[in-house]
Amino acid sequence: MTWHIQSILPNQEPNLKNMNAYLQTNLIHGSSPDAQFIFDAIYSIDLEGFVLTLMQVDNEMGFIEKEKRLLLKTRAELLEAIENYQINPLLMLTDEHEHMEIYRG
Repeated sequence: MTWHIQSILPNQEPNLKNMNAYLQTNLIHGSSPDAQFIFDAIYSIDLEGFVLTLMQVDNEMGFIEKEKRLLLKTRAELLEAIENYQINPLLMLTDEHEHMEIYRG
């Protein structure tokens, strides 16, 4: 199953030199081929990390069925979480991983 992903995520971890690039909206976002599962990530200066929003969309009615926000401290953690979401989106929406904190904004 090939996901549709668009990314402007810089190649390095956030630092003073590339912070403007990290402050763009929609750093990386994507959807499953049937658009039932979608994700979006931003970088938050206040939280000093990435906020990854995972969603399951009801294809019949078009509303968000499940939603979860994760706070990830590094670019590597963000990419790992996105990869895991692509492999098993339902598990990621219900399971809590120790290296991820649930973001309560």
